[in-house]
Amino acid sequence: MGRDMPDHTRFIAVNVEIPEIDVGPVNCAVHVTTPTPVSEGERTGLLVDSYGRLYVVVVPSEPSPLVHNPKKYEGTVATAGSPVTLDVNADLGKNAGDGYIACDGDGNLEIDLSYNGVDFEEDITIKDGEALSLQGLNIDTIKIDATANNTAYRVLVI
Repeated sequence: MGRDMPDHTRFIAVNVEIPEIDVGPVNCAVHVTTPTPVSEGERTGLLVDSYGRLYVVVVPSEPSPLVHNPKKYEGTVATAGSPVTLDVNADLGKNAGDGYIACDGDGNLEIDLSYNGVDFEEDITIKDGEALSLQGLNIDTIKIDATANNTAYRVLVI
């Protein structure tokens, strides 16, 4: 079977009607980390165990603003050796767990990451034209330094 599915699970096709008066407006979605909306008439995979029990995930129509609103940062490190500090937790209201940091300028970026805003990991180097994935990390604060003056960066955190 597919990843993340129990051995006793299989895909089947069924028609499910959920009256709006019973549950209110919902989005039905494929079993994924981030549910995707499914329009009326579209097909989607449903999970059923070996006893024929249907697994249904009901997601509220209104997404949580802290889950779905990323924060973007763009700028330059004006002087090598003078890092820019991004307080991700203050901007998102939580630590980031996904996103990227991209180096768009002359020189390399040296990145320090912190889960609590106090303790930082050692430098991670990102070369010009490269990006660092932040997927699965727990990030409170990011410090961005550069090996050359006026090195541009882009950051997206979720």
